[in-house]
Amino acid sequence: MRKIQADYIFPVSSSPIKNGILIFENDGTIIDLIEPAHTPYSLQDVEIFNGVLCPGFVNAHCHLELSHLRGKITEKKGMANFISELLQNRFKINDDEQQQYFEDAEKEMLHNGIVAVGDISNFSSTLSIKQKGKLYYHTFVEVLALDPALAEGKLLKGKILAEQFKNVPNGNSSVVPHAPYTVSTELLDLINLSADDSPLCIHLQESAAEIEFCISHSGPFAELFTKLNFNFSYSHPNGFRPIKHILKHLNTKNNVALVHNTYTTREEIKWANNNHKNLYWCFCPNANLYIENRLPAVMDFIEEESKIIIGTDSLASNHQLSVLEELKTISNAFPNFKLETLLKLATLNGAEFLQLENVFGSFDKEKKPGVVLLENVDLINFSLLKETSAKRIW
Repeated sequence: MRKIQADYIFPVSSSPIKNGILIFENDGTIIDLIEPAHTPYSLQDVEIFNGVLCPGFVNAHCHLELSHLRGKITEKKGMANFISELLQNRFKINDDEQQQYFEDAEKEMLHNGIVAVGDISNFSSTLSIKQKGKLYYHTFVEVLALDPALAEGKLLKGKILAEQFKNVPNGNSSVVPHAPYTVSTELLDLINLSADDSPLCIHLQESAAEIEFCISHSGPFAELFTKLNFNFSYSHPNGFRPIKHILKHLNTKNNVALVHNTYTTREEIKWANNNHKNLYWCFCPNANLYIENRLPAVMDFIEEESKIIIGTDSLASNHQLSVLEELKTISNAFPNFKLETLLKLATLNGAEFLQLENVFGSFDKEKKPGVVLLENVDLINFSLLKETSAKRIW
């Protein structure tokens, strides 16, 4: 048993406790969370920390497969250029080197207080690192094809791959669509029909080029696809903004994460929340700045009472895998955010999306959520500072 005290403990599922004491088993299972004046426990062996204690972070959107591309893609050149450079560099590495990058990326996430990851996979290359069970991984096996004739074959391959990831000791999997500009309506419907009750995700409205392509089949994406000899004549009908097309083909019984949302409007947020009861909005702000040099209108989502979750995206589009750094970026751009709200986005909301709220996300009894110490926090205004850092306690 361990007893740890900090200036403040943020349980997430309830109000912060000043000078609270968190008690947990050696395996991380929460026993109790108490105020010092009301403790039935001995205080002789309490470990005392300066800062804020919170549950481990949930990285709701990552691409472990792209870890070897850190620093290889030009920043702030837009999504079409990002895809072009990614395709040029993605496979210029052998398997042994790639595995080392995966290991280093996982160590980085562990060090930064991440306990669970929603990870996108197109291949089986990350299977060996996930089989070690150091982090919980829900692997989203991503499929794409605009030709309707390819839909059934693509889904079958995705399901075979997802079954491999489902059998890792600490994880689960789903087959999901990549993005509106790479998935036919037929493939989208097949994914939806085969999804049982698993969470789903899709990259959505990340760039102006995506919206232009979906509306008129023109712009930077059309130019890129033509250059790549990628036939986009099968794409869904012209004239639709992506979000309204996509959500009409995804079952409301499933938790669905719309990832990025950099160009989503207030009207679309309201419409989507009214039409999909299990909708989550995933923000990866540092990746948005890296690729498009733009952030989503986060306060619009808050004011519409949206369920927000946080991801890091990949090391191809980010300088680190740190949920805390994502929260800092949001806090700097939108200073009205309370620390309590930020921490909920990064913990309990993500756990609920991945259907892991019985284990992760808050300091409720019998959970095993991980314990993270935030140091150098502004405890007067309850805000994150540039110097704020995360230290894994358990």
